Amino acid sequence: MEPPPIHLDNAATSHPKPPGVAEAVARHLTEIGASPGRGGYVGTVQSQAVVDRLRSRLRRLCNAPGSDERMLFTLNGTDALNLAIRGLAMPKLLRGEPVRVVATDLEHNSVIRPFRTLETLGAEVVFVPLDPHTGAANPNQFAEALGPETTLCAAIHGSNVTGAVQPLAEFGAAAKANHVPFLVDASQTLGRIPVDVEAMQIDMLAFSGHKYLLGPLGTGGLWVRDHLNLMPLRDGGTGSMSELESQPECWPDRFEPGSHNTTGLFGLDAALEWIETQSIETLATRERDLHLKMANCIEATPGLHRLGPKAPTLGTFALQHDEYDSATFAAILDSQFHLHLRAGLHCAPRIHRQLNSDTTGGAVRLSLGATTPLDAVDRLAEALQAISKQELGV
Repeated sequence: MEPPPIHLDNAATSHPKPPGVAEAVARHLTEIGASPGRGGYVGTVQSQAVVDRLRSRLRRLCNAPGSDERMLFTLNGTDALNLAIRGLAMPKLLRGEPVRVVATDLEHNSVIRPFRTLETLGAEVVFVPLDPHTGAANPNQFAEALGPETTLCAAIHGSNVTGAVQPLAEFGAAAKANHVPFLVDASQTLGRIPVDVEAMQIDMLAFSGHKYLLGPLGTGGLWVRDHLNLMPLRDGGTGSMSELESQPECWPDRFEPGSHNTTGLFGLDAALEWIETQSIETLATRERDLHLKMANCIEATPGLHRLGPKAPTLGTFALQHDEYDSATFAAILDSQFHLHLRAGLHCAPRIHRQLNSDTTGGAVRLSLGATTPLDAVDRLAEALQAISKQELGV
């Protein structure tokens, strides 16, 4: 009998989901089926209550001050980052004002590509290089890249390739000292390790709902500090102020036209409830323990190399094997051993260039999660031993 597959690609999306998520999705689909803000009957009221509760849960999770209305739901993490970047920069570009944006070489394409689009419209784009020892941008270099003409600075919290964690509190202090809005991509960390927008002096926090928040695909969000205003990316029906032919000014409606992915938000609300019962600290400790065992397993395997910093990281590993290109190595782990890892450049070309893996097919990424089974280390060790001994099936 073949062993069950083990999902080791949680940096892409979490699996399996915790108890209660599938049930919440099914409840909305089979029992409620209504959209929030689109009527006053019982189903819409029930849906609105869940959506409102979820906003509050997310705001508390990242210690965000102010009103729940500043917690916006988006299509996903990429959509949230686009709203933050374009929403802040485009009004200045449309007025013919200079725009300068700063980020780090650790960023995902969800920041890099919007920045490059702004560049085609006349913006100046700056990327801060990484310290090879920490795998993160140096805080002093980050601060030096800022200045009074900078429109926005952005940083990913944790790398989706190497697991390196950036010193956000130091970045945030530099941004505040230079009066530059600070955007953080927390898609790899929110729900995984503590994130505190007050302590880190974050002005906008973007996140995915389906990664370490453990919710369904098609969910995400953006928290925006009270003093900032953004230009919406989309206009349309909001269920409010329908007499207006222009987009309403009130938050969150201004940024959430069209029907929500209410089914997905029900699942995300259930995932947040599970995270609250476990606590971030407990989940982080579990991953650290599994991370250490996995790192020891990898280091003990001849011909297998971990790319990136030796400094403490999240439970995300970028791997290369002496005998196989990354695509083949991942395919063997899948077909022969039912271990699901991702090969390639992971939508983060700048970090792969620093790792010198951009011209060799990238790396195989192994990423742990809150629901990774404890026998994953043993399964990987058995697979790596068999690969080393060439004990592969036909």
